[in-house]
Amino acid sequence: MSGSDLEQYTGLLDVQTGELLEPTVGNAARCLHAARAMKQRVNEIVAEATGYLVQLSEHQGTKTLHADGETITLTGGTSVDYDPADLLEALEAAGCPEDRITAAVETVITYKVNRAVLGQLAAANPDYKAAIELAERETEKPYRASVKLRRNTDDQ
Repeated sequence: MSGSDLEQYTGLLDVQTGELLEPTVGNAARCLHAARAMKQRVNEIVAEATGYLVQLSEHQGTKTLHADGETITLTGGTSVDYDPADLLEALEAAGCPEDRITAAVETVITYKVNRAVLGQLAAANPDYKAAIELAERETEKPYRASVKLRRNTDDQ
């Protein structure tokens, strides 16, 4: 990032105080701490309001609640999941036809790339390296910043 790219940051907002702070590493850490604390409080408020709606929904016997001009639909709650291996075994033992078992319990195959082995292959053979490069896809992942307290030491 060039110096001119950094000039777009005219200030960093501390959401707890409302202050617009000078863009520095320390102030960025302060803003992250404040925002994450506020996010946690907001999540707690959302959980409390949702809890109230869940209890009201259970009392009224409906997951669709109405207010003046608003409709709230609740989703979630308890559900049933199945252990695929146990289900296969139980259906077979019950005499269920094989085609119905395979329709009820689908086989899903996933592939996982081992980057350590790719590195070995690419280093060992230029054709392997070319094949590996043909399969590369650039992806964008969101940036995260973790803030840790740094202990003061003499070697700074």
